[in-house]
Order: sequence, then C-alpha cells, then structure tokens
Amino acid sequence: MLKKPLLLLLFVPFLAFSLFVTFRDGYTGFISQVALAGGWNTQVFIDLCLSLLLLFGFIAKDCKTRGVASWPYLLLVMTTGSLGAFVYFLARPRQASSDSASASSSS
Repeated sequence: MLKKPLLLLLFVPFLAFSLFVTFRDGYTGFISQVALAGGWNTQVFIDLCLSLLLLFGFIAKDCKTRGVASWPYLLLVMTTGSLGAFVYFLARPRQASSDSASASSSS
C-alpha cells in the first residue's frame, strides 16, 4: 500500500486539475466530450467504470473488515471517481496487527 505522503503528493495536484477541468467544462462535460465520443474514448470510459467497480468491492470489504461504514466512501467514489478513492486511502484507519492485538488482550 502506498504511504500517505506519496498519496498526498499524487492527490493534491490531481484534485487541483480535476477542479480546474470541472469548472471549465462542467461536471457532466466528461460524458459529452469523452465518454460518448466513440472509439478509444468510449473504451477508456468503460475501463474506468470497470476499475471503479472493482474498487467498490475492495472498499466495501475493507470497510467491513475494519468495522467502518462504507457508504460515504462508496458515494464519494461514485460521484468523484478516483478522487474518492484517494480520500478513502488517506482516511483509511490502520488495522492493528494480530500480534499487537493478541499481546494487548493477554495483558
């Protein structure tokens, strides 16, 4: 898993660029200008959707394992794409290792 400083290094410029494009072209500009343009544009759009669907499954399972509600993160991924995934991985609580958990329960 990527360390948080590296995630932030990737997230901040991507967020800035995403905000710029959204303000310039509108929130749905991607659909008309890229996703429905045909050819490779449509293929990349479908690939992005499939990747986000796989990420949905990972986030839902990971949240369940960690005892965290997954719906806010899934909603964020659904509305913002990979920006929501960055937020999840930056906010993701650390899971205690089984060794430290067993050591604390035995004391």
